Formats: sequence, structure tokens, C-alpha cells
Amino acid sequence: MAEKMDTILQMLEQMNQQMDKGFGEVNERIGKLESETAGNTERLERMEERMISMEGRMSAVEKTIVSMDGRLSSVEGTIVSMDGRLSSVEAAVASIEGRMGTMEETIISVEGRLDRMEGDITIIKDAVVHNLTETRSHVKHFEKMQERQQRVIELLSLRAFEHEADIRDIRRMLNHQ
Repeated sequence: MAEKMDTILQMLEQMNQQMDKGFGEVNERIGKLESETAGNTERLERMEERMISMEGRMSAVEKTIVSMDGRLSSVEGTIVSMDGRLSSVEAAVASIEGRMGTMEETIISVEGRLDRMEGDITIIKDAVVHNLTETRSHVKHFEKMQERQQRVIELLSLRAFEHEADIRDIRRMLNHQ
């Protein structure tokens, strides 16, 4: 009977270690998911509450195992009870793993959308750079045209002054004749 208890205790400790390891991995994954998905914060908080609740249950299971040494007469009943509790914990862990899988799919989807958005941003950036280059080219062209027009205006003004001077000279000559 003591061997059975030791075997069961070892199995439960292994399961407890596996569950502790699983809980550690879940906590790590939850930390990563919190940083990547701000919109899932509420879900993660609920999962953390469930994890705390499960840790409390595991603590109760451990206390029950410790007290089993003093209650050898009720070992078989307690073992059956423990099997039921462990099954519910395993079901809860399987449920959490399913939820984590769903969250991973959501993260993959979000990453895909982010990749597409980065591509769109690159396209928009290239278009803006192209448009800016064209605009600069047009501005330079307009500046050159304005400079040419200014030179034409200056030339026409100079010619107008020359014509006025010529007209005055002709009038003087006509008036003196």
C-alpha cells in the first residue's frame, strides 16, 4: 500500500511538475501576447485569474497528498477523488492550450496585416517621394520660366526706354528744322 502511495505520489508530483512547467510556459506566452496584442488585455487578465485559481487548486491537491500519510484508511477513496480533480485540471489545461492556439492564430493574422500595412506604407512613401521629386522639378521649371520672363520684361523695358529716347530725339530734330 505504501508503494502504491509512493508511486501515486511520484506520478502526482510528475504531473504537478509538468503542470507547473506548463503553467510557466503559458505565463511566458501570455506575456508575449500582451505586448503584441493590446486588444486582448482583458482576455489575458481573465486567463491569469483562471491560472491563479488553478494554482490554488493545485495547492489544495498538494495539501491533500501531504495529509494522505496520516489517513491510510481512506487512501483509496482519496485517490479516486484526486483522479477526478486531475482530470478536470487536465481538461482545463487542454482548454487553455486551445485558447492559446486561437490566440497564436490571431497574432499570426495580425502580423500578416501588419506586413501588408508595411508594404502599403512603403508604396505610399515611394509615391510621395516620386511626387515630391516631380513637384521640385516643376518648381525649378517654373522658376526658370519666371527668370526668362523677367529677362524679357527687362529687355522690353530697356527697349521701351530706348524707343522713348529715340522719339524725343526725333521730335527735337523735327522741332528744330
